[in-house]
Amino acid sequence: MGWQLIYTSSPRCLKAGHSGFGTVARHRELRARLVEILERFSSYERPSFDPTPRIDSHRIIDLSDERYHVVTRIRDAGTDYSGRTNHIAHHVIFSADEVAAADATPIDFLISWNGWRTAWTEPARFLDDQAPVALGDIPHSFPPPSRAWAKLTGDPGSAACLSPHRETLIIAKPGCEDALLPLMGESLALIDHESWAIPFTTFLKSNDNPDDFLWRACPRGAAAESAARRRGATIIDPGDPPSLPRPDPDLVDRARWGRPTATRPATPRVPAPERPDLPGASAARPGHATPRRPIPALLPEPDFADADEIFKAWRAWRFELRFTPLIEKYGDLIKETIHWNAEQGAKLTGPQLSRIEKKRTELYHRLRVFMEDHEFLIAPVSQVPPFDVSKPYITQINGKEMPTYIDWMQSCYFITVTGHPAISVPCGFTPEGLPVGVQIVGRHQDDFGVLQLAYAFQQATQTWRKLPQVAER
Repeated sequence: MGWQLIYTSSPRCLKAGHSGFGTVARHRELRARLVEILERFSSYERPSFDPTPRIDSHRIIDLSDERYHVVTRIRDAGTDYSGRTNHIAHHVIFSADEVAAADATPIDFLISWNGWRTAWTEPARFLDDQAPVALGDIPHSFPPPSRAWAKLTGDPGSAACLSPHRETLIIAKPGCEDALLPLMGESLALIDHESWAIPFTTFLKSNDNPDDFLWRACPRGAAAESAARRRGATIIDPGDPPSLPRPDPDLVDRARWGRPTATRPATPRVPAPERPDLPGASAARPGHATPRRPIPALLPEPDFADADEIFKAWRAWRFELRFTPLIEKYGDLIKETIHWNAEQGAKLTGPQLSRIEKKRTELYHRLRVFMEDHEFLIAPVSQVPPFDVSKPYITQINGKEMPTYIDWMQSCYFITVTGHPAISVPCGFTPEGLPVGVQIVGRHQDDFGVLQLAYAFQQATQTWRKLPQVAER
């Protein structure tokens, strides 16, 4: 198909009686509703600094029973016929069937097609004399190994940092599109025809909906960066290679060596640390030629620094607000621990809570980044088994003193302050017959995934059907 639509400022647009910004050329076959949508996406944004961006993007538009893939280039076009600033938006529209049959990715098309307009000086017209663009003629420009990423970071496997499984914001200055596109192109090349399932933009405009793009770019400090951090998106700064997230393990081998092969060549440039394989690991999954991966003897652990301070501060503040009136009225009837917690809350100041909230945000992002490489975190629910009902709380664990009455519950409240979903599931019993639970922690907002794994564990173990000895008597 490869229909086109060109939008810019003109003394006469295709729409009768319309001048200024509008559609000046398009294929007649385009549906009116699709034209309206493309015109809405044709705006341009000039930052307060030079250079002005060239915006390259791929959008997926679903319109009733049809899906369209729109590859777009928007750029500054100097001044228009009235002397005001001008820009041109050039859209090329493909059908879902056409992209499914193509070897080229959207970025291959952006780089290789030589029909992109930089200005429009002709009368407005339908493109009846112009054949639709043939996507099949576009070459595949970025076969692995990923050379642009290797030049940037020393490891072609870094191309797998841009994952098809997670929302990602790339820090990029306007004017660097020619350097950014090869990086994105090499990442897209790792996923074959699925590359057309990834919507992206090299510059997120203020009126763009972030949900329209899985990968998007913006300058450092832009409002889009703050919004992405609040959404929990992965942030990638190609100019700071040490800060890159860990690559997608399913794609890193292909980024380094091409399609996985039974015999792996020598690791390029920066070798991964050698670790022994687990005994009995199979060389490849059935039907796959993927070589056996070294498995670390010790898996990394999330960094819960400041979690204890954060939880105790917010708990104390809440207790002061909730219980102080009750303490003043019924002081002798309320437990000493509640008195103490409310008193701690009364000592807190606004600046202290502000610093605590900053630490809580940093903790959230540390666990979010950790969970990008680990779909679930499995941990004990409690640090001790159930204890005697006459004991108010645990004061010592394995010889370590518990400073307050809530420290024995750290394994729970460390997760609470991160804002990640968690569930506890029965998993067994101590030799004394006391119940033990396992805590399943998931990625931010993946409550359903947590419930699914908890249910699968419950069905596999059937521990929930067993009663502790104390309940059988």
